[in-house]
Amino acid sequence: VNNYQFLGSFEEEVAPGETLNKIMEFSGNELEQASIGEVWQIEIGFAVCDIEEDEYGSHAELFTTERITIQTSAYATMDNTPVSEGVEVYNDNGVRIVGLYAYEAMGKDVMFCVENNSERKIRISMQKAGINGIAMDQCFGSEVFAGKKYVGEIDFYADSWEESKITKLEDVEVQFAIYDDETRDEVGFSDMIKLDIE
Repeated sequence: VNNYQFLGSFEEEVAPGETLNKIMEFSGNELEQASIGEVWQIEIGFAVCDIEEDEYGSHAELFTTERITIQTSAYATMDNTPVSEGVEVYNDNGVRIVGLYAYEAMGKDVMFCVENNSERKIRISMQKAGINGIAMDQCFGSEVFAGKKYVGEIDFYADSWEESKITKLEDVEVQFAIYDDETRDEVGFSDMIKLDIE
């Protein structure tokens, strides 16, 4: 949506000879995180799978569609200005990562934006993470298509920092690793960034 990448929510079974009209939903929270108030353009791709499970309990992929682009009447006003708020932590090889903010919910969440201005699909993973200078085990990974932006969230749940006897959250640090999604070649590493609590 508006060049931001989302998963979308759509999964339906279609019987032979049947035509199905359904609605694909996008999370209002995701749109808000990407600061999307007006929809200018939607791009959609589908994967079609066999409804019958194979011997391993999986559904074999039959084919994928080409990306479909839908432009709304507001498309002419589309603004692709790069994210200006936050802390820029990486800008090289056609990839830009901006740390947006950290906030407390059930633990501590870190919001960030990835702009993939390269011609390849990339994969972002977390290389290191810490709270109050204490290293934390945290798993995160996401792919970002060429020419798209992605707003992501890393969750540091309360029990993970309580195990480290952290009673007050003062700061959170993360470092990202960037890879070519197809070749798995290393593209680069961000600096270790520290974000303030909202």
